[in-house]
Amino acid sequence: MVTFGMSTFITFGGIRPTSQTATNIMAATYCFALQLMMLCVSVQFFYRYLIIVRKVYITNFLYFAMLMPPVIVATSITAYFFYAIQNAPSCAEKFLFYLKENSQEGFVPCVQFNIKIMGAKVLLIITTNVMVTEAIIIIIFNLLVYRYLSQKAAFTSTENSIQQQLSATLIAQLCVTGFCAFVPAICMLVNAILATEMAWLPVFSVCVLSLSPVVNPVFTVFTVKSYRKVVVYVIKKYVLRRPGATVEISNVILRSATK
Repeated sequence: MVTFGMSTFITFGGIRPTSQTATNIMAATYCFALQLMMLCVSVQFFYRYLIIVRKVYITNFLYFAMLMPPVIVATSITAYFFYAIQNAPSCAEKFLFYLKENSQEGFVPCVQFNIKIMGAKVLLIITTNVMVTEAIIIIIFNLLVYRYLSQKAAFTSTENSIQQQLSATLIAQLCVTGFCAFVPAICMLVNAILATEMAWLPVFSVCVLSLSPVVNPVFTVFTVKSYRKVVVYVIKKYVLRRPGATVEISNVILRSATK
């Protein structure tokens, strides 16, 4: 993604479409994946609320049913995004000339997203409202679970500790996903509104956007105590190679093999 004047241009490397329609479809697919990733975060909090507070037995069918609202919303936003870019002006000739200078191919895949166009403005408003609504839903369900655990649940200290770790993990994942999605979007939007041409900003945005799938599992591993102990054990045994080292995992002592 590159900002040029008041527009944001989506270009492609690797798998490169060979027509404008294929380019728009690929851009819409990227939009769908990003929206679905963001919207499915709230499903984890709703799932936890059902099994802890409401004591609902979650079947596979019910879990897939909970995924349907995010899929429907993401599909609707993507459909409007595809409609907006299909009816948007073609990429600026000046920008296409710049791209062709760095490409050996005749057709350069490019999608222009101009915030001056009404369709782009409506799409930004819809997306912002959806994200704010999701944040409110997450906060509400997390507070309901926290209140139940702190006041009504008769859990043991171990169970409470596990639930606290899970809460911290979910919140950390939410923060990472929000940071990796919203910060690049804000950077690109500000760059387009101010009509600046900062070459480092698109590179920074794309790098941050790619962090979420990597950082989220790392937060999970090091926030949940049992996972963290397994990682420490593996590091001590196979990386540091300390024979005889022991580590307790879920009240079970694992002893490394001695030479």
